[in-house]
Amino acid sequence: MDIYQKFGSYMEKQIVKQPDQARKKLIVAYRAKQGIDRMFTDKRVPASKKYLTKLAMDTMIQVLSKPEQSAMTSLFVPSEPLAAAGITPYSPEAMSSFMTGSKIERPFLQKTSEEGMPDSMCSYHRVFLGAADTGVCPEAPFLIYTNLACDGNMITFPYLMDKYGIPGFFIDVPYEKTKESVQFVADQLREMNVFIEDYSHKKITQEALKQRILTADETLKNYRKYLHACKTHYIGGTLTHEMYQVFITHMLLGTNQAYQYSRMLLSDILKGEPTGDRTKLLWIHMMPFFSEPMKELFEFSDRAVVQASDIVYDACFSLDAEKPFESMAKRMVYSGFNGSPEQRIKNALDAAEYTGADGCVIFSHWGCKTTIGAAGLIQEELGKKGLETLILDGDGCNPAGNSDGQTKTRLEAFLEMLKEKER
Repeated sequence: MDIYQKFGSYMEKQIVKQPDQARKKLIVAYRAKQGIDRMFTDKRVPASKKYLTKLAMDTMIQVLSKPEQSAMTSLFVPSEPLAAAGITPYSPEAMSSFMTGSKIERPFLQKTSEEGMPDSMCSYHRVFLGAADTGVCPEAPFLIYTNLACDGNMITFPYLMDKYGIPGFFIDVPYEKTKESVQFVADQLREMNVFIEDYSHKKITQEALKQRILTADETLKNYRKYLHACKTHYIGGTLTHEMYQVFITHMLLGTNQAYQYSRMLLSDILKGEPTGDRTKLLWIHMMPFFSEPMKELFEFSDRAVVQASDIVYDACFSLDAEKPFESMAKRMVYSGFNGSPEQRIKNALDAAEYTGADGCVIFSHWGCKTTIGAAGLIQEELGKKGLETLILDGDGCNPAGNSDGQTKTRLEAFLEMLKEKER
């Protein structure tokens, strides 16, 4: 049993008996981990990804220690108005990934079962609800959610609003990708802006929002340049680093920290070594960062590398600071996760071209009906364009829902097939 498993076993007992103390100990543990990372730095990790690790950890510490300055949000809620108000957003995917990485997801999953949540529900949302119900995840002053991408949002956020009396704001995103849809969502985002002001007690000036949009646009530009540079250059990293990038293009988009990371990332990749003989993969949907076979294959590997994941690069459009609400609305309406999978397929093909991907892996996360239902079609359409695609079944947040042996066998065979095709 390694130190993380020992910590998880100890914390599980604390969560059941003293959830408030468990939260405090979790904060101490995260701060201690930051100290260890500073003292025993891995020289293989580039500066940008070290910065990203600290930024993601800082965000979780902030949420757990100062919940009054945070907001619960679903992953695809535009973050720029929250950044303008100085509010830290956090999503079920982010919080639950940290809980799983800390080896303490089991009592949260058990709690949601006791509360009557079905086991077929997305495990990210089940862990998140369990963390909230036990009191380990503190109540935020308000929450904002949308129907975009995940049907779990329509259970999780209304449940929290009803049970704890938390005020909430809902953004309805139509499936139709039209100018009318963009305007409909933009009008809602204007109302959301007022909602944030009311419950954060902070004024969001037009100039402040404009600056956040400009910062977000520069961040996304740098990220697109990074993707293109991945075609010929390589920098090492872990699956956790890839997962952390969702903070940059979603929850923290528009912040100076996200922009700083994008600059560092672009600088690092341009100075990186040639990709060489590594097989370059595009990843679709969530990533089981705790999977040992995947770590062996992809982390600091001379054999294969995950170039990008669609949940990170989704809707990396240019933004117009003179039309902030329309820009944010367009990002939601034209997201690859909205409506039929055609946009998702297009995004995948674009990213494959940017990065020179040799193949694609679709992780069909248990509990996500959207991805499970679209996986076969995405695989077929990418195949028609010459991009070989593997569908993996598993759970991105609950390690008990995965088979390491099957994952290793299928990934090994897929990589060998891609290499043979190249030869």
